[in-house]
Amino acid sequence: LHIPFCQQRCVFCHYPVKLGNQDEEKDRYLTALEREMDLYMRRLGIEQIRARSILVGGGTPTFLTPAQLERSLQSFVRRIDLSRCRQFNYDVDPGSLVGPVGLERLRLLRSYGVDRLTIGVQSLNEDILKLMNRPHDVQTALEAIENSHAQGFQVNIEFIFGYPGETLDNWIEVME
Repeated sequence: LHIPFCQQRCVFCHYPVKLGNQDEEKDRYLTALEREMDLYMRRLGIEQIRARSILVGGGTPTFLTPAQLERSLQSFVRRIDLSRCRQFNYDVDPGSLVGPVGLERLRLLRSYGVDRLTIGVQSLNEDILKLMNRPHDVQTALEAIENSHAQGFQVNIEFIFGYPGETLDNWIEVME
């Protein structure tokens, strides 16, 4: 499932996304997504789609407001049979998982059966994060990882190796 909204564009990103707070556009997208799923289910003659694994990415699917995130989760789990689902993963940006709103998003994800988060940290070097135009800093990334673990998620952390400006020395520092 693709949720194409982000706070800002990262230099390395090649995905089609809409930038900035566009709550009305997000609502229209969620409505269209619901309709499209319903069309396919009717066409296939099924009441729910059986899934063995789910990946929700983007953009940043947790860039939705908590109310929009809950709407998307309710809509999705109503249309998807999760009984055989072994993994329900969200690709997320660290900044969307911190503070009171971030903690609310984590609670919502967990309550709807999401069990794994892939956090796009990309680097733990402030200079490289700035070169990438990432919307978070190192401390935010570390806090997001801690918050996710505290909520019981399996956590994967994405890093980009060999980004321009990166050296072997600062890569070793990031890994340590």
